[in-house]
Amino acid sequence: MSEWNEEDHPRDEGGKFTDAGGGSGVKVYRTLYHQTKADSLADFSEEHRGAGVADIDVPAGIFLKDTDEDIGLAGKNQLALEVTLDNALEVKDREELTSLLDKNNEIRSMRHEAQNYDQITADTMNKMAETAETDADFDKIDTYYESRKKEEAILSNQIQQASQQYLKSLGYDGVVIEHDEGAFGRSVKSTIVFDLKNLKEVEEEKVTKSKKMLEHIRFGIRTKLKAEQRTENEQKKHIIKGYALLFDTPAKIYTEKGEATETISKDALKDTNLDDRIYLLHQHKWDEPLGVTGKNLKLKVDEGIGLYVECELGNEPIDRYVFNRVKDNLLDSMSFGGYMEFDDDQNGNRTYTKCLELEEVSIVTRPQFYEASVIVASKKEVKMAELDDEISLAEAKAEARDIITEAETKEELVEELQQLLDEIEEDLE
Repeated sequence: MSEWNEEDHPRDEGGKFTDAGGGSGVKVYRTLYHQTKADSLADFSEEHRGAGVADIDVPAGIFLKDTDEDIGLAGKNQLALEVTLDNALEVKDREELTSLLDKNNEIRSMRHEAQNYDQITADTMNKMAETAETDADFDKIDTYYESRKKEEAILSNQIQQASQQYLKSLGYDGVVIEHDEGAFGRSVKSTIVFDLKNLKEVEEEKVTKSKKMLEHIRFGIRTKLKAEQRTENEQKKHIIKGYALLFDTPAKIYTEKGEATETISKDALKDTNLDDRIYLLHQHKWDEPLGVTGKNLKLKVDEGIGLYVECELGNEPIDRYVFNRVKDNLLDSMSFGGYMEFDDDQNGNRTYTKCLELEEVSIVTRPQFYEASVIVASKKEVKMAELDDEISLAEAKAEARDIITEAETKEELVEELQQLLDEIEEDLE
């Protein structure tokens, strides 16, 4: 790789680019790795990328890294690709890259719009919520949020494409980011290749997972998913809790051989590292994270029961949307994604025996295995009933605290507390 030519990329005293550059870049002739769900370069589509689709700081292209180390993406195949770039723009980090992209007025304007998108969405939803009274009103909020997400995705794609075309017009065929601190806390050296023609698959170095004993799965159940509001230090907290998977709970599936079942063994999570960076997602969407272990997501294996999940949601539009949907029993299912070892019997029934890696748990509308039993053993019934009682008590306490805090007169306080007591007595009956 040639040396960085500072004269071709002049900067001001603060280290920013002072013009659009366009001088000689660096040459990249080496084998790099692309992490993906695709099995080969022939299966890869630039239009159906998973990671980075909402990333407005970089141009469109194929992202590669120096090693076959897993960087936490959903796809686990590591495609070894021979890269040929004759003139790649080399930058220290994303800040340096965006300082060049922002020299283009169109890109700068679109990036500014995208950066304010979430705040505008949140402000509009809050205003709509202030006057919302009926289910139809709240449905309008949900529809607005979904439409804004789609618009944001379209805008992000337009920015990426415009950024790529701009850099191509300056004579570059790719980008090298020396220290790329991207989503989910990853920090790698990234190479972005604009055209597939500059890549060639290296079959003998391709890294794959054996599918004879290992499979990447998404396994979903209908579960006792609960939304709970707590008040701590006068701050309202929104909690989601439930089970992402249940042990020894057959899920009915249909195969070429007919009806069969898939089951997760009670020992499947015995050696799974739950201290890894594991995410709670909405609908398995990596661009809609709700929580992550080590911050606001707690995972615990309940012996003989399953994987218990508890997450303190934030205050973004997606957090409020999910909390309200769970509270109204419109979202009541969970799922998870990871790599599992399995055994098949002669009838096509599959038992997942070991989870080698748990990537994410998700709150979903419809689990992949829709007919999965929720509770099949008395021990599970007792445990789930205890969970219901625990949640109900916490909800009652939280509501009582809210009444005490918000009541403006003694009469109002007494009346609302009495209504709460009447509701609790009805539940007990």
